[in-house]
Amino acid sequence: MYKYIEKILSELPLYMNWTLKTSVANYLENPKAKKLPEDKAQQFHHLVAKLLHPRRCTQQDTQTTVSFLYTRLQMSYEVDYKKLTKVFQYLRNNSDLTLTVELRKGTSW
Repeated sequence: MYKYIEKILSELPLYMNWTLKTSVANYLENPKAKKLPEDKAQQFHHLVAKLLHPRRCTQQDTQTTVSFLYTRLQMSYEVDYKKLTKVFQYLRNNSDLTLTVELRKGTSW
């Protein structure tokens, strides 16, 4: 999964190269939003789709935010694109944080 996230991060536009240390959930609400132009809306859709797999496997701290962004695929706004940028900034800074499951002796799946 590390290589997958690194590949996604390496393909991002330069303005998404910042890092973010805190959770992205703080950036979800903004009632005054402008609709994305078609080309940027398509890029938004493409990038959100790329986040669906890592948010379930290793980057579960982004699950709420990515799920929220997924609901915006049909009607995407500039603020949603900024939220997506924050997700990638967070991943850039925290891509090594992963879910670890530890089985105790005597337990099984």
